[in-house]
Amino acid sequence: MMSFESPFRTFHWKFSLILIVSVMVHLNVSIAQFYSGYEMQFGKNRVQYDERFWSFMKYKNFDTYYYLGGLELAAFTGRTADKDLEEIEKLFDYKLDGRIIFIIYNKLSDAKQSNIGLETDQLNNNTGGITRIVGNKVFLYFTGDHEEFREQIRAGIAKVLIDQIMYGGDVRDRIQNSALLHLPDWYVNGLISHVSGGWTVEVDNRMRDGILNGRYRKFNRLTGDDAVIAGHSIWKYIIDTYSESAVSNLLYMTRINRNIESGFLYVLGINMKELSKNWQNSMRSRYYNSDKGTDSIPVKGLVKKPKSRFNYTQLRTNAEGRYSIYVQNDLGRYKVMMYDHVKKKRKRIVKGGYRSYTQETDVSFPLLAWHPSGELFAVIRERKGFIWMGTFPLRERKFTEGKLFNFEKVLDFSYSDDGQLMVMSAIQKGQSDIFVYNLRTRTYKQITQDFYDDHHPRFIKNNTAIVFSSNRLNDTINHQVMPVLTEKNNFDVFYYDYKGNAPVVRRLTNTVNYNETQPMPYDKEHISYLSDESGVVNRYLAHLDSVIAFVDTVEHYRMIVNNSPESNYSRNIIQHDINFSGKHLSQIFFDKGKTKLTVERKRESSLTGITLPKTLYRNEEIRSRVIERPVIDTQVKEPEIVKEKSESVTDTNFVDIENYVFQSDFPKSKSKKDKEKKKESVQDETPAQSQISVTDSLRLALPKQRNYETAFSSNYFVSQLDNTLLNQNYQIFTGGGAVYYNPGLNGFFKLGISDLMEDFRITGGFKLAGDLNSNEYFLKYENLKKRFDKEFTFYRQALLLAQFGAKLHSHEFRFGGKWPFSDVSSVRGSFAYRNDRLTILSVNDFTLRIPNDYLHWGTGKLEYVFDNTLSTGVNLYNGTRGKFFTEYYKQMDVSESGMIVFGADWRHYQKIHREIIWANRVAASTSLGEEKVIFYMGSTDNWIVPSFNNETPIDFTQNYYFQALATNMRGFDQNIRNGNTFALINSEIRVPLFKYLLNRPIKSDFIRNFQVVGFGDVGTAWNGDSPYDSTNALNNRTLFLQPFRITLISQNEPIVGGFGFGLRSRLLGYFMRADWAWGVENRVVLPYKFYFSLGLDF
Repeated sequence: MMSFESPFRTFHWKFSLILIVSVMVHLNVSIAQFYSGYEMQFGKNRVQYDERFWSFMKYKNFDTYYYLGGLELAAFTGRTADKDLEEIEKLFDYKLDGRIIFIIYNKLSDAKQSNIGLETDQLNNNTGGITRIVGNKVFLYFTGDHEEFREQIRAGIAKVLIDQIMYGGDVRDRIQNSALLHLPDWYVNGLISHVSGGWTVEVDNRMRDGILNGRYRKFNRLTGDDAVIAGHSIWKYIIDTYSESAVSNLLYMTRINRNIESGFLYVLGINMKELSKNWQNSMRSRYYNSDKGTDSIPVKGLVKKPKSRFNYTQLRTNAEGRYSIYVQNDLGRYKVMMYDHVKKKRKRIVKGGYRSYTQETDVSFPLLAWHPSGELFAVIRERKGFIWMGTFPLRERKFTEGKLFNFEKVLDFSYSDDGQLMVMSAIQKGQSDIFVYNLRTRTYKQITQDFYDDHHPRFIKNNTAIVFSSNRLNDTINHQVMPVLTEKNNFDVFYYDYKGNAPVVRRLTNTVNYNETQPMPYDKEHISYLSDESGVVNRYLAHLDSVIAFVDTVEHYRMIVNNSPESNYSRNIIQHDINFSGKHLSQIFFDKGKTKLTVERKRESSLTGITLPKTLYRNEEIRSRVIERPVIDTQVKEPEIVKEKSESVTDTNFVDIENYVFQSDFPKSKSKKDKEKKKESVQDETPAQSQISVTDSLRLALPKQRNYETAFSSNYFVSQLDNTLLNQNYQIFTGGGAVYYNPGLNGFFKLGISDLMEDFRITGGFKLAGDLNSNEYFLKYENLKKRFDKEFTFYRQALLLAQFGAKLHSHEFRFGGKWPFSDVSSVRGSFAYRNDRLTILSVNDFTLRIPNDYLHWGTGKLEYVFDNTLSTGVNLYNGTRGKFFTEYYKQMDVSESGMIVFGADWRHYQKIHREIIWANRVAASTSLGEEKVIFYMGSTDNWIVPSFNNETPIDFTQNYYFQALATNMRGFDQNIRNGNTFALINSEIRVPLFKYLLNRPIKSDFIRNFQVVGFGDVGTAWNGDSPYDSTNALNNRTLFLQPFRITLISQNEPIVGGFGFGLRSRLLGYFMRADWAWGVENRVVLPYKFYFSLGLDF
């Protein structure tokens, strides 16, 4: 009830009604449904099972962040990264700008819980004016191998430096270059691979396979691992042919010209086409005839048609030889499969994980091992932040599992011969060691405990001994060693006397430059292992024998080992396994671009004594070592350990309260006298003393350990012209006959900031109208610290209605929550309160006395969202995304009001060939309650010059309160069909034409993103139970011819369709669409209709 004088009551109510109906265009924020067509927010998640408390240490050029159990890894990073940074800076001829932030995780599954890199705030379909701030964060995780960990450090440093070189150090340069510079995957990732790990046996094997099978003929079209391998090879070819200085020159000229083609032309004197040709010829001549004289890969595989995107691991065969088990991993979604060799059938035993195109695939689990009886097998996997161990008996056919404690990660395991024990390689406190786990008591005995990496343990000789591979330099167990990698960090095979609890291990192989891994019993007298001595990983046999070394009171024996190759394959053996009976051999190869699994009868052991011919890569490596070091000392020495005065282990938490000082953040400056004394002492040092000084410097106390405190920095910045609403929702029903409301082009600015771990995010933005009176503002805070994600949003809009002499102010507060089930699926909900205040502008005494008018709205939403898509380019995706949702609207000061909306939108993007994709979408929605939504079907989103079909009747008896668009339905104007329910199907084939046809980098952003699209749309909208109900307004038209009222009943086909083609590209950062479409109504093809619109497709 209004509180002003009755002379003005009638005028005010009419005036307010007109204003409210014409301007109240939206109610709730953010999670858009069918408010303006097909624009929807999906998005991925991160599931945080554990709450971590971070600490960090500050070094000269970087900081290392770690949590419980990661101190040793952070210290290793600190000792390693300075030298690596210096080397890479020299290669790139560029000095680091700022500091690098190393964020260290104890394992990959922990790293995948991090919110870093997660984009929760979708930047809608307008691609213009978006700038991602290039960061200096480097993700590290431990796999149990310190050499791999160091490669991650080098790769991270290289990535940061390349970003700074290409995109600049300050925000202004980043904004300019990020919009104009596009670098292909092979260029960036190939260079990073070359810098991080160099040329290895694994890279050489993949390159040989790709060249001989023709996969790398058109390297500009390569993606994923193939792009990395090919790019690595190209950069190696450039360095070998033109020198290392070409790398820095190419990076510099690429940045200056904002095009890699010009960079190669200016620096190398040849264009990309010539470089590609020369590189291809070099690689073909390098690997030509390289497979001659080698054993062929077994033709018959366990999986008849392995898929290239699948990873196959852990192939194991039971003692009888009837059943084989293996792990099949499809981009993170894994299955433990069992194959029956007799029935020729396979069965899925365990499944888990989820397919993700964006996160790194973790193939380190599940781990499999057969019981020696062959009647059951064990599975160790990681799930929900824990390690789980389960068994599957063949008789019961039921998988059961429980949690496995005391380990951060298990790398490998196997049963003892009696099935009572398990020997494991597992991680504790940032290092991998050997453990023996008792299955009955559920206790373990630690065999090794040092910095060295110990892998692939197996029991031999009736459980009396253990063989394993390690990069250790000494034979003493639990020996204090310096946690620094040596120059030659290769793996050898070691023997441990488990029965005798020996304090030392025995070295079975001793090769300084080659790796021997995966040892296991071959028969009673031999063990087998894999070696890359020839340049290809093959299987070798070792015969163990003992002779009397000397006799005092008892006889003392020494071990004699005879080694010989057992296979001579042309491709690396990735994994091998020999079953407990010693009769069957299981192997995994990478051949012809796919992983191949084979199971065959084991050959009888025989030491041939032959030497395998070495590959060209291995011979080149040997020659380079001879040139660098003419005299090679074959004796492997461990770096000298400087003994402390006290033999006891220092307690870092102990504080001597009688003698202590406070540690300063900054070292004290030395006096001139101290500096002179130090200079004199250094000059008087002998070489031996100098070496001790260096060693001491590596053993200095770690930097001060600090607790991480939240601090914010910018993530991205948006400045663009936009024709959508910040706070989208259903528009108020206007009665039809008018073009759907569009706010026009306005200036939009948005800034996102977050803390270092990106657990807390703040986003603010505003949209400026041309008159500077109808502006919009919003501020959002997100808390993603724990599994339940929380979001708080405040939104304000001011809208000047000059034609009515009034102004509308809208204020809204919303709370949103999200519970993720996995990285790709979640349940989301929100509650919101909105207040709309209508003010009549005072221009005279009459309008001055009219009070303000208010509306109060409450809304609630609940939805299930799935999104595992990968963006392969602008408007190009692979994967699936979709949502099911329900909404409730209530006008809080009106008792008889309320509306419920149900809807679904599901989209799938299928790769057809290379960059060509087939996009499909199914969408539907309906509204119920006192008020309803009318869905106008027809046209497309963000049509620049929209038009409305006034011929299609509207049923005004339905009490419509809101209106929305149902798109795409191309070939028609808006409102070819309408109703409170709609359903439609969209299908498109998107062809990035020039990117698909040209085998070279494309400089022009317009040409690179130019797409040809063929599409088809089918759908309808209706009232009531069925589109074919005769009571629908589509089939009833009322004519008023005084004094008669005539109702015309007809039977129109409710389902309409459209087909056509379109062109797409990006110009000045804005994605533009041009479509020519023909509509089909009542089985009649209508004349074509042209659409010009902004924004991405669905």
